Amino acid sequence: MLQFGNSSVAVANTSDEAFLAALKWRPSDTALLSKQDQRADLKTIGMCWKNLLAKQDESTRPARLLSLDWCIAEGHWSCPEIIGVLRGKSKKAAKADLPERLRGWLNDELLTASPAGLLACCEILLCHAQALPAETIGQVWRVALSGAMQHATGWLTEDVSSADPEEMPQDSPLAGIMDGLLPWICGILFDDVSGAPKLAKVGKKALQQQLLQGTDDNGAPIAQVVRDLSGWISVWSDAIAAAAILGHDLWKDSEERRFAGCLQAALTLLRQTQKFAGSRSSEIKGSALLKHAASVVEFDQSEPWWQSLIGHPPKLPVPKPAKSGDKSTDKPVEDTAKKVPFPGWQSDDAQIACLRSDWREDASLATVLYDEPVMSLELVADGVPLLSGAWQVNVINGGEPVSATKAWECCCWYSDEDLDYAEWSLDVGNGLKLGRQLLLSRRKQFAILADLVCEGSPDRIELETSLTLAADVTAQPADDSRELGLLTSGKCAIRAFPLILPQDRGLGATGQFQTDANDVRTLKLSCVSAHRGVYSPIVLDWSRKRRHDDVEWRTLTITQAGEVAPAAARGFRIRVGKHQLMLYRSLRPSGRYRSVLGHQTWQETVIANVTRTGDIVPILLVDM
Repeated sequence: MLQFGNSSVAVANTSDEAFLAALKWRPSDTALLSKQDQRADLKTIGMCWKNLLAKQDESTRPARLLSLDWCIAEGHWSCPEIIGVLRGKSKKAAKADLPERLRGWLNDELLTASPAGLLACCEILLCHAQALPAETIGQVWRVALSGAMQHATGWLTEDVSSADPEEMPQDSPLAGIMDGLLPWICGILFDDVSGAPKLAKVGKKALQQQLLQGTDDNGAPIAQVVRDLSGWISVWSDAIAAAAILGHDLWKDSEERRFAGCLQAALTLLRQTQKFAGSRSSEIKGSALLKHAASVVEFDQSEPWWQSLIGHPPKLPVPKPAKSGDKSTDKPVEDTAKKVPFPGWQSDDAQIACLRSDWREDASLATVLYDEPVMSLELVADGVPLLSGAWQVNVINGGEPVSATKAWECCCWYSDEDLDYAEWSLDVGNGLKLGRQLLLSRRKQFAILADLVCEGSPDRIELETSLTLAADVTAQPADDSRELGLLTSGKCAIRAFPLILPQDRGLGATGQFQTDANDVRTLKLSCVSAHRGVYSPIVLDWSRKRRHDDVEWRTLTITQAGEVAPAAARGFRIRVGKHQLMLYRSLRPSGRYRSVLGHQTWQETVIANVTRTGDIVPILLVDM
């Protein structure tokens, strides 16, 4: 008999009559055939299938399976022309010989050997059945069932994947399709064939595990998932859509809320280019993908992420200008800000930080994946990609190279009406600590990236920060300073200032700020210190108003108890036109306050605006 997991009759090269006669049927709530018709021909089965779909709500039926789009975009499957015709990409005249061309395509013995081939057959049954004759649908039904039975032996064993692990990592969407989506769809698609419920259960369990392991408690996708985000969203949304079409339940309400949380996080990662920040996949258009995925789950459509996705981004509250006083990371957010939540977020479990200026499509955005020793950074300035790739730090401490062999830990996250801020730390042993800061201004159009070393050698510390420029971004040095202009293909100029180095090129410096001689996409800032620590910030400014303004930056003197303390902390002041900032970072703990630019502080980090009158107005204070 032919059934899932136990096929004693050869599936291939068997006549339709013999195939149907060997099938072992089971009672089903959505039975395709009545008991008397279980020896019917494929045409009758095709007609029954069309009638079964006609009883379902058409609004639940997608136009295509998005996971198949992902397979095609990633090169896992070469899409035949016939699928394009079914999807409406060809003219009506091309549909005249559609059944005949489809029959020729179905005769390919290797069609369902690949996950994408079987997925294509499932798409025809779920999405295009009403456009095809009953006889053709019956043929597709047999090919899909035969392919599912061939794969079922692997699905129903402990080793759920028959693919080579080196060729198909278990954390890839292709594994999600093979181990979860296909057994789930085939299990409910052929529900009245013996063994199908067990098959569906295997797929359902795999999909649940993939969602739970691939997201944090709020639904934020983990770093591994973000790297293939469009593929994973496609897999999960197709699984829900198939369940809705065929009247089955896939997830609990809590799991659907988790998936909705994933869609919200994905929206905050969506760039103006319609690609997800941090993703390495060849993307399907991001907004179309999210709208489709959102159509299969229930959520509050007044949520800012959904309003932003449909073209009505909510406005964040405008902060009142402060003349003086403190702003602490412990300060509660005002009630007005709670009405429209800030779009940025950080998750220790997901090992991702997303800094975003607002909910608009052309927002500035910084995404950091820190699940590996070398962070991945993507920075978008007013919708224009600027940095994309590795954010690496190389340290030589007292002549000994320091290697980071574990992932960083986020030690501070703060978000308010002025900015998003994240800080990471890494203990590399022997008391030596590395640190990293990232600040994104919400309205002033600048960002700060910084690397630092604490408790290092008193003799010599060498630090080199490497950043990867986005595609089509080039670096152009200024004529008379160490400023770099980062030029995009759209001729958008971003100004980059290495505060650790003297501004004047005529002054000697034990460091450089330039692109790598062997790789023009790698931007490097190197410096040397003999004070047991280093704080090396880069200020990026993309304000159109300040694009041609004069710039001035310098290192500030730090005093403690009235004495200069160069090893205790580092401070910088930068002025671009009328905009002035002060940056301070403690490198050693102290029980006494320090003074920088007349500002007395016990904090570990201070970033402040400097007014025309010289007043220091903190925009960020981080305690030790």
